[in-house]
Amino acid sequence: MPDLIVLVLAGLAVFAGAVLQGGTGIGLALVATPIVQLLHPALMPGAMLVVACGLALLTVAAEARHADWPGLGWALGGRLVGTAASAGVIALTSVRGLNLFNGSVVLLVAAVVAIAPSWLPRNRLTLAGSGMFAGVAATTAAIGGPLIALVYRRSPGPTMRGSLGAFTTVGSLLSLLCVALVGLLSWVQILGGLALLPFAGAGFVVAERVRRHLKGRWIRGAVLVLAVLAALSLILRSLPG
Repeated sequence: MPDLIVLVLAGLAVFAGAVLQGGTGIGLALVATPIVQLLHPALMPGAMLVVACGLALLTVAAEARHADWPGLGWALGGRLVGTAASAGVIALTSVRGLNLFNGSVVLLVAAVVAIAPSWLPRNRLTLAGSGMFAGVAATTAAIGGPLIALVYRRSPGPTMRGSLGAFTTVGSLLSLLCVALVGLLSWVQILGGLALLPFAGAGFVVAERVRRHLKGRWIRGAVLVLAVLAALSLILRSLPG
């Protein structure tokens, strides 16, 4: 297990990410994942998958009845394919290589969110494709939601929240299972994720109270800038020398 200082710093990153997630729809994984990876690589990817699953359950508990279950079938099918492929990759990758890969994934997701249209058409192709991309990004870097969020952007609020919550919950469990099957899920990751859950829960509660103040485009831009800076730090750390 990481020492108390590292755990608190990681918890603060998770808390900030959860607040931003609740206010802007992105933030938890984009901001917290590279910071947790920098602080204690042994926690990844399992700890952040546990956190993502726990936070999503809070949403599912309130909005599951509004979820787009037929569409989620296509998204989760794509996620299963992406998860299986990426689990094999991380099984063959060194810690330094995983740092480099995760930093690159964060940069790629940030770029997609920044340049993609504010919404994507919701059909079988976009759902399956977004799910597959999420499977790769979530299993390696615990980032599974941004593209799915774009697909559901124009849906009613309850449908969007319920669908994202259900997708993240089931998808995180799939990723945890695949990581465990290739022998890369440790008790340190599981216990670390459980220790970080209270920080995520606190961020969820705070986000409910400050959500109306986090709607501006500059907030979303700030989240992407933070994600890029953290990802670049992770990539630079992984370079030889």
